Amino acid sequence: MIVLPPDLDRETIEVERNLLKKELHRFVEFADLADNAGEARMKLLDLQKRYGLLDI
Repeated sequence: MIVLPPDLDRETIEVERNLLKKELHRFVEFADLADNAGEARMKLLDLQKRYGLLDI
Protein backbone atom coordinates (compact mmCIF):
# COMPACT_ATOMS: atom_id res chain seq x y z
CA MET A 1 0.00 0.00 0.00
CA ILE A 2 1.28 3.44 -0.96
CA VAL A 3 -0.17 6.47 0.78
CA LEU A 4 -0.20 9.69 -1.23
CA PRO A 5 -1.25 13.17 -0.17
CA PRO A 6 -4.37 14.66 -1.73
CA ASP A 7 -3.98 16.77 -4.86
CA LEU A 8 -3.27 20.26 -3.68
CA ASP A 9 -1.72 22.95 -5.85
CA ARG A 10 1.03 23.00 -8.43
CA GLU A 11 3.67 24.20 -5.95
CA THR A 12 3.26 21.20 -3.69
CA ILE A 13 3.65 18.66 -6.49
CA GLU A 14 7.44 19.12 -6.42
CA VAL A 15 7.52 18.29 -2.71
CA GLU A 16 5.33 15.23 -3.33
CA ARG A 17 7.49 14.22 -6.29
CA ASN A 18 10.71 14.40 -4.29
CA LEU A 19 9.24 12.33 -1.46
CA LEU A 20 7.89 9.73 -3.87
CA LYS A 21 11.14 9.58 -5.83
CA LYS A 22 13.03 8.56 -2.69
CA GLU A 23 10.59 5.74 -1.96
CA LEU A 24 9.85 4.60 -5.50
CA HIS A 25 13.12 2.70 -5.82
CA ARG A 26 12.07 0.58 -2.85
CA PHE A 27 8.53 0.13 -4.20
CA VAL A 28 9.89 -1.06 -7.56
CA GLU A 29 12.20 -3.54 -5.87
CA PHE A 30 9.32 -5.02 -3.87
CA ALA A 31 7.10 -5.12 -6.96
CA ASP A 32 9.75 -7.01 -8.92
CA LEU A 33 9.97 -9.63 -6.17
CA ALA A 34 6.20 -10.15 -5.99
CA ASP A 35 4.46 -13.18 -7.48
CA ASN A 36 2.32 -10.73 -9.46
CA ALA A 37 5.26 -8.56 -10.54
CA GLY A 38 3.67 -7.42 -13.80
CA GLU A 39 0.48 -6.27 -12.12
CA ALA A 40 2.40 -4.56 -9.31
CA ARG A 41 4.63 -2.71 -11.77
CA MET A 42 1.59 -1.53 -13.74
CA LYS A 43 0.21 0.06 -10.56
CA LEU A 44 3.51 1.84 -10.04
CA LEU A 45 3.60 2.95 -13.67
CA ASP A 46 0.50 5.09 -13.10
CA LEU A 47 2.30 6.88 -10.26
CA GLN A 48 5.47 7.23 -12.29
CA LYS A 49 3.54 8.87 -15.13
CA ARG A 50 1.61 11.15 -12.78
CA TYR A 51 4.76 12.46 -11.13
CA GLY A 52 7.09 12.33 -14.14
CA LEU A 53 9.30 9.61 -12.70
CA LEU A 54 9.46 7.21 -15.62
CA ASP A 55 13.25 7.01 -15.31
CA ILE A 56 12.95 4.89 -12.17
